[in-house]
Amino acid sequence: MSDNMKSIIQELTKAFNTGVSYMLPVVVVGGIFLAISLAGGVVNLVKMGWRLPIRFYKI
Repeated sequence: MSDNMKSIIQELTKAFNTGVSYMLPVVVVGGIFLAISLAGGVVNLVKMGWRLPIRFYKI
């Protein structure tokens, strides 16, 4: 490969890694909040107006 092509690949790799490093904390915090919300309460979907299939009522 030419030096120009290697330079382009290095710049793309650097940009990708920067994007991942900025996005990773957001994804981790979102997962933690989701876990806390699922562990912390029960949702009554019928009161919210959702219609569930019959098989979900036979628990």
